[in-house]
Amino acid sequence: GVEDAAAAKAAFEVAGPISTVQIRRRKYALVFFENSAAAKKAIDTFNGKEVAGTTVTVVPAKTTPKKNAHEGTSVVSVSPIFRSNTSRKAVLELFKNSGKVIKLRTYKNNSAYVYFDSSASAAKAVKDVNGKEFHQVTLSVKPSVRSLAKEKARFEHSKFAGQVRAWAHHH
Repeated sequence: GVEDAAAAKAAFEVAGPISTVQIRRRKYALVFFENSAAAKKAIDTFNGKEVAGTTVTVVPAKTTPKKNAHEGTSVVSVSPIFRSNTSRKAVLELFKNSGKVIKLRTYKNNSAYVYFDSSASAAKAVKDVNGKEFHQVTLSVKPSVRSLAKEKARFEHSKFAGQVRAWAHHH
């Protein structure tokens, strides 16, 4: 049982700089390190060892800190975009004043993802286009947690580098 983020932080800080500690369901702590080397060191140092009287398991966590998942994203989702009556050009036209679009993906479920060159462009797109009328419908434009880097990393373990998940075993 982990109740105290500060205690978890104090214990794991020896591995390297920590950006956040989040306690989940009082069962385990998510420790977000500022770099993957620190996360790896935490796993090597603490996995299977005793911390504050309990044996802990430390593994890479498949997660990122919750609150700011959308912060700094350069991708927005747009819906509804009906592929049947909307050309890619028309979608790009919608965002031409927001910034440089690197990639556009449209999906069968009437949504599209627009990848910008910067998070500033994406934020501007949300501000400029969200709530706009387009083909008789009101568009919803929201920041997306997708990113080109993330898609590249999806099958690589590196996506999980930098975070470890620790929880205690009760004897």
